[in-house]
Amino acid sequence: ASGPADKAPYGEAPAIAATIGAQLLTAVKAKQSRRLELMSTFSLALPSSVVLTILGIPSGDWPGILQWVGAVEMAHDITQTAGVQGMGGTCAMALNTYFRALIHGTRDSRCPFHAERGGVMHSLATEGIGDAPLMSAEEAQATAVNLAVAGFLSAAFLIGTGMLNLLGAAPDGSLRNPGGERPIDVLRSRRELMPSAVEEMLRFDSPFQLTDRYVVNSDVMLGGVQLH
Repeated sequence: ASGPADKAPYGEAPAIAATIGAQLLTAVKAKQSRRLELMSTFSLALPSSVVLTILGIPSGDWPGILQWVGAVEMAHDITQTAGVQGMGGTCAMALNTYFRALIHGTRDSRCPFHAERGGVMHSLATEGIGDAPLMSAEEAQATAVNLAVAGFLSAAFLIGTGMLNLLGAAPDGSLRNPGGERPIDVLRSRRELMPSAVEEMLRFDSPFQLTDRYVVNSDVMLGGVQLH
């Protein structure tokens, strides 16, 4: 995939995705193989490249960031070993340190390490209201880490589970309707159904089956508000 664009606001995400998707598919076709490892070759590569482009992360840093993100995600699995969970914690600290340095470098015009101009990170680091920054360095750092870790995985998982269901396959690999018409065949003949098909994929087999909820077990004051 290509590196960050000169200007990549959120509104341009569909165009960025189309460009990067075309590049990925061209690379797949160049291999002249009838087989495709969907998740690693396309499902993860496409949305991660889009998110990192929109953030304005220097393209040379992408491989390292994605390795850190992968380690953090694996550590969220409670069945993993202590070593895997410890590595996730180490990589989370590395992500926070990287984005803190990127924010400070972007705010200092003398520093060669900075976010791409026009990206979200550049805006978070340099834009403000009057003399006050839009976000503090800590807030910008936390926002960047959240986007880097969780900003693309739902799309990646949606592509994977969506393709599985479009092929008419059950989770065990068997066909749901052997010999019958597959959902993907319907979409190929009726492309106008694609927008509603994506919505149905999200509803029928959500890429995320659970989420964290935070509750208080005793009275606490947070930001001047009493929580019970």
